[in-house]
Amino acid sequence: MKLKFCLLIVIIVFTSCINKSLVRNVPNSYDSDDYSQYCDFIDISEPFLFKIIDYCPAFCIGGGRQLSAANYIGITKKFDTVRVLAICHSDTTLQENQIVLVSPIKRPDYSGRIEHYALDENLILYTPDIFKRTFKTTFGSIEVMY
Repeated sequence: MKLKFCLLIVIIVFTSCINKSLVRNVPNSYDSDDYSQYCDFIDISEPFLFKIIDYCPAFCIGGGRQLSAANYIGITKKFDTVRVLAICHSDTTLQENQIVLVSPIKRPDYSGRIEHYALDENLILYTPDIFKRTFKTTFGSIEVMY
């Protein structure tokens, strides 16, 4: 019984280490400092409506202070193209052309990963061209409107 328990602990630790190393070695995964070359950060004070052009959901694993932000690119009512970063927003049911309400949140004082990759038809990770463009960028929470 003791041996089975020890073996289980070793497997869990080993699996955890493998998963962490795989996440670190994902092609084109940037932390917020590296990805900031594509972000012209702005502060917003009022909620606004936003039509989604494209997005990458966040992949939040565990807790702590590790930021994983969903990356939304869309158009405002004033026809500005902006990027909204939503911390730990892992909703994969959102669709292009969907209208969402973006409410302002304070920019975190810690860094992390900003998602910006997709899978091609061969299940290979790549960064779509739209995510390599610089846009006005803010942090916000996302609420589906219609």
